[in-house]
Amino acid sequence: MHALQSRQLSRGWAAALFAGFVTVGAIQPPRHERPPTQPAWADILIVATLLLLLVAFLALLAGRRWGFTPAAYGSGGFVLVSAVCPVWEHHQIGAWWVAQIGISVAMLVGSVIGRSAPTRPTAAPSVSAALSVSAPPSASAGLSVLAAPGAVSVSSAATGRFREAR
Repeated sequence: MHALQSRQLSRGWAAALFAGFVTVGAIQPPRHERPPTQPAWADILIVATLLLLLVAFLALLAGRRWGFTPAAYGSGGFVLVSAVCPVWEHHQIGAWWVAQIGISVAMLVGSVIGRSAPTRPTAAPSVSAALSVSAPPSASAGLSVLAAPGAVSVSSAATGRFREAR
């Protein structure tokens, strides 16, 4: 993948992560306070998830492909937090919850796909395509450089002189 395409992909995914996170925040009902049944590990997981998503957003916005890694882990944490939210009575299950699970899973899948996308072209350029020996239209002696970088053409006049010199 070329550098420009990689940056565009990273920035596009940063926008998608932001949109997904804002959408989830907009559709879920407000909570009044921390429920007494919420375990302490959930607070740590929530903070870690938010930090990972923030780091991912900033890195991807800057066009850095490594941002897909914290995006994948942060989105995974987001899936887990969303899935167990009704268990500790943070919210009750509703249509918003199904949408939140769907959005967080989409964030996870997209981050994993972006993380595993190739960073370089898969096929190496052909050596025979870069080097070409052909007679130029003019009969001038010596070497002439063709349009392709690294390609050299030997004129027929120079080849003939070489044969005569032997």
